[in-house]
Amino acid sequence: MRIPEISSKVSESRSILVLNNSSLADQLEQLHFSTTRANNKPGPFSFDGVSYQLDLNSFLQVRKFLKALQENGLCDCIVWQMDGHMTGEMNLQDCVNTIYTQFFNLCKNLVKSQIRKPLQVVVVFPSVYPADIAIGALSSFGRSLNKENPKLSFKFFKTDEAILKEHVTLATKIATVSASSATQDCWRSINPKADTLELCEVISTNAPQPAKDAIYLTADDTCLITGGTGKIGWLLGKYLAGEFKCKVVITGRKITIAQAEELADLKAHGMEISYHACDIGNREAVQELIKVIEKQFGGLSAVFHCAGSLQDGLLLNKQKDQVEKVFAGKIHGLINIHDATLAHSLRFFALFS
Repeated sequence: MRIPEISSKVSESRSILVLNNSSLADQLEQLHFSTTRANNKPGPFSFDGVSYQLDLNSFLQVRKFLKALQENGLCDCIVWQMDGHMTGEMNLQDCVNTIYTQFFNLCKNLVKSQIRKPLQVVVVFPSVYPADIAIGALSSFGRSLNKENPKLSFKFFKTDEAILKEHVTLATKIATVSASSATQDCWRSINPKADTLELCEVISTNAPQPAKDAIYLTADDTCLITGGTGKIGWLLGKYLAGEFKCKVVITGRKITIAQAEELADLKAHGMEISYHACDIGNREAVQELIKVIEKQFGGLSAVFHCAGSLQDGLLLNKQKDQVEKVFAGKIHGLINIHDATLAHSLRFFALFS
């Protein structure tokens, strides 16, 4: 693949590939960065004299394009700005799917491209719901991918809509921190009222602070454990019912004969613990489950989200259906339970990973 009319732009500064934002590329060039512009567009690879048209879901296009750029010294950083308008019109589940799928495909294609030189991926996203929540899945993913492939490092920036439109400020902020290749500085927030970047440990600045006082369960409390037929959920259910004497509802897609027999034995010894079959990835099934709990126990006090699907493997070998299986219970199940319990005064909502 030939890179036309750009080889002469190589300079001593960092060379940045800017996706879907020509205005930002203009400002980075004003800061003496060498930039290459590309737009994510399904179809054949092309060049219009200013920007490349590239299908980021096409392994062949990405591999050839990236290889050509790096061989010409034109790419040691990729800047990708999320579309805040697009994600702002989505519900949380669709937003998670859209953002993660795009990022997953991009990173998988980068890994398959057999990167020979260090490459940093900078993701800029708006501080608006639901993108500011959905983007959280990418941070841990970036850390894991960096361990698999140390030549890839990641930076995630959140900022408000005003800064996203103010490309001069945005370019300056990105340039300030992109010199560092450390992935451990994953979360940074661009503060429009200050001339600094603040390291963030949480996605949202409005996230609730942890309670200072310990929370205890009593015999009056009812607890829901998703993924309760798994090893962790099963042990937790028996512990809560035995130690705190609270009412425990265990969910899962199926229960073994041995587990059913053990539940009967626990009930015979006075423990209030029961099993309800439920696919928590199914929104309607979760809503029906909460109604049953409310009718049977009069309410719900706590949720322990232990559900999940183990799909271990390197990104290079990971398939989309494996990601979807993990998301079905761990992510979409969480959203379904959250939405179904909004009317309940939960004392706490514990997430297991």
